[in-house]
Amino acid sequence: MMSRLVAVFCVLVNGVNLARATCSFPETLLTDNWQGHYIPSASQGNKVLQANFTTDQMDVQLRSSVVCSRRCISAIGDVSNSYVNGQTYVVRETCGSDAVTFRCVHFLNRSTTVIQLKSSKFPLQNLPLNTEGFCTDDNLGIESWPLARPLRDETEFEDCPLTGGFEMTLGTNTKYLLPNFPRDVCSPLALDGSCLPGEKLSFDFKDRFCVPAKVRLTWKSSLQGSCTASWQDGNYTLMLFAAEGQYKTISRYTLRFPVANNRNIMNATLFASPALGSPEPEDSGLDVGAPAVELHLKRPKLRGWSDVCQDNQDDCDWAICDGRYGPYGHRCLRSCGHCNDTYNRIATRCEFPSNYSGSWRTASNSVFTVISGTIVVPEYGDMTCIDFQSPDRPNRFVVLSMPNNGCRPRYKCLDLEKTDGKLRWRINNGFEPWPGYGVRLPSFTSTVHNPSVLRKIRLSEKKLDPVEQVRRDTI
Repeated sequence: MMSRLVAVFCVLVNGVNLARATCSFPETLLTDNWQGHYIPSASQGNKVLQANFTTDQMDVQLRSSVVCSRRCISAIGDVSNSYVNGQTYVVRETCGSDAVTFRCVHFLNRSTTVIQLKSSKFPLQNLPLNTEGFCTDDNLGIESWPLARPLRDETEFEDCPLTGGFEMTLGTNTKYLLPNFPRDVCSPLALDGSCLPGEKLSFDFKDRFCVPAKVRLTWKSSLQGSCTASWQDGNYTLMLFAAEGQYKTISRYTLRFPVANNRNIMNATLFASPALGSPEPEDSGLDVGAPAVELHLKRPKLRGWSDVCQDNQDDCDWAICDGRYGPYGHRCLRSCGHCNDTYNRIATRCEFPSNYSGSWRTASNSVFTVISGTIVVPEYGDMTCIDFQSPDRPNRFVVLSMPNNGCRPRYKCLDLEKTDGKLRWRINNGFEPWPGYGVRLPSFTSTVHNPSVLRKIRLSEKKLDPVEQVRRDTI
């Protein structure tokens, strides 16, 4: 009798070991530290949930000595051990001194760098006999905070689903970085989505006293970033992005906006944290301190840009153009009388060298047209030559690009070089937003004309073969 019990016990032990041996999490989860629930500048410091995976165990810790573990017991259905593609597992969960429970966990692949989990709404004290019934979708609920890993390099960025530009107004309940300033001048601000190829997402808050609390600027008064993941949740799109220069950290932002984002007016929410799973504000985890900013977005009306020196602020009638607050005059160039060579040199137009004129065919069979002071580039639209050239690079120009998708005109740096009958061109991914920055040339424009800095910027470069010249009067 004793030998039979020992045999049964051995079978049970071997069965458990076999289940654990054959139940393993995807290999792509094992090599990185995954983090979520990130709340910057919380009162007790940053709140960061950190998760580490081994072959069959997930350990989770949130700023305390208590570690919660989920050990894989069995996999539901056929699963891939290589990458996350919707696997479902039954796990044994322990958390400090709490009782052991069993839970079903389903992995959602949001991108190569972001995952999200669905888990049992009601964990059980004992391992269920019918694990597949235990793991039906009705019994699972989304875990609001996704897990993200630091990006290895910029090749892991994704295209942003938000396209075009908007005038942006902040909600009346916004908490600001500098709380004791009037907000009358904080309108209209600007949000640029996917405007031109290679450009980053950009929130332009104009001046530092218009910056919401918890938002960390990446350039002057702007927050710029690149998308790392996006997905739909109900009627909303959740778009996760990394701030410029911070892609190797877990410092992420989320923009939540309606799925139908081609409308002229819509509301959106900016979270200074990784994405929240629920589309409803009251269920989105704001009670744990996730800072959020309500944004009211409106597509600007298309207008001609025959004059590049314009006011770009609602209240330019009382703008202080000189003295302590003189820098604000760059938003009111016309009202402040800054539309001249002394204050705004880049407002003067120029012409490209005559030997560049004509039409040039790209490898993709699109046409690149140069004529007088204008270049028309597929996907970039019209670009106008501005009278500023680099002393050490005569083939480098500042151009004013004028998208037709709601985005503001922007100053960009363009290289043109004609060799062996071919025209080579490249344009920087960054930009200086219209209308300009007052008494000096935009510092960004000055910077990109330094060749050593320019090489650090990702550039698009194409070779074009000349085709039949197009007569100027046909353009």
